[in-house]
Amino acid sequence: MPYKVTYSNVTVPVHKRTTPSGYDNFAVADESTDKRWFLSVKIKSAALAEADRLARKKAGLATKVQNITGARAIDYFNAVDRLKPLNVTVGATTSTVADF
Repeated sequence: MPYKVTYSNVTVPVHKRTTPSGYDNFAVADESTDKRWFLSVKIKSAALAEADRLARKKAGLATKVQNITGARAIDYFNAVDRLKPLNVTVGATTSTVADF
């Protein structure tokens, strides 16, 4: 049974597992990208803190999505369509542009 960290309406599970060498390890489910990844953390308190950070980040993004206007949504989806042939995401594109 995983531990669960909840913030607002977002829940991030933390799974406890035992490594082949017999040590406890904690896997934090990171769904901040298109794929689900597990972050491996050795200390339970650090794993719960990371899960809390991810839950707060995701809850903040959900709030932003609820407040998006129709015009901004159209701009976003047009950008997704333009980038699809290049196999590049909007996030990767904006990150590259912001680094300049």
